[in-house]
Amino acid sequence: MTAPTVSRGRVPVRVLVLYLVYLFAAWWASELLLVPRLSALSPLALALVRDVGLKVLLWLLPALFLMKQYEDRLALSRRDLFRAPDSWTLCLEVLALFAVCLLAGNLVRNHGLAIAPGFGLDDVLWLVFVGLCEETVFRGWLLNALWTRADLEGPSLPWKPVALTSVLFLLIHFPIWQRTGALLTNLTGGAFLSILVLSVVFSWALWKTRTLTVPILLHTAWDLLVTLLA
Repeated sequence: MTAPTVSRGRVPVRVLVLYLVYLFAAWWASELLLVPRLSALSPLALALVRDVGLKVLLWLLPALFLMKQYEDRLALSRRDLFRAPDSWTLCLEVLALFAVCLLAGNLVRNHGLAIAPGFGLDDVLWLVFVGLCEETVFRGWLLNALWTRADLEGPSLPWKPVALTSVLFLLIHFPIWQRTGALLTNLTGGAFLSILVLSVVFSWALWKTRTLTVPILLHTAWDLLVTLLA
């Protein structure tokens, strides 16, 4: 297993706070002000603008820049984060659990297996870039900045940073829920709980494997299964 980079101090709290203010303000503005103006675009063009352009520009690039700037203060270096895991066992086991749970739910809801129609290139772009960008921001940058090397080597998952980033991960979904009119339904119907649970799972996967590759793949696989088995 690759040893984590020794962290020299913590990322300043003011940096994390300012980043979060930027991220949430930028994403609320893009979802509620910009995306509605793009309704005339085709699904593919909209995916290129929103799921590729905006996610890369507003999410991925700033997070990668800050990861580079504060790499010596992160629990895991960028080299550690984007390497292949030492073993794929955990990833395959979680994928199997995802598949079983979602297939069972699909069978119960539809009284048989039902696959969503119309899966296209726009869905592929969304799947690839959402998992990459969201995991880089919330696990690769924020959680990595809150953890220490001691947290990584401890006997149990460090819950406080995981809980904080999980709540933030939930809140970043509010703009799209607000835009699509699903905010109240997701909150009162309990659908928001799945976001919190998944965030914990992805964080645990990073803690266990010491690489962001596994959470990215798990996130992408979950979104794929949910899309196909909706």
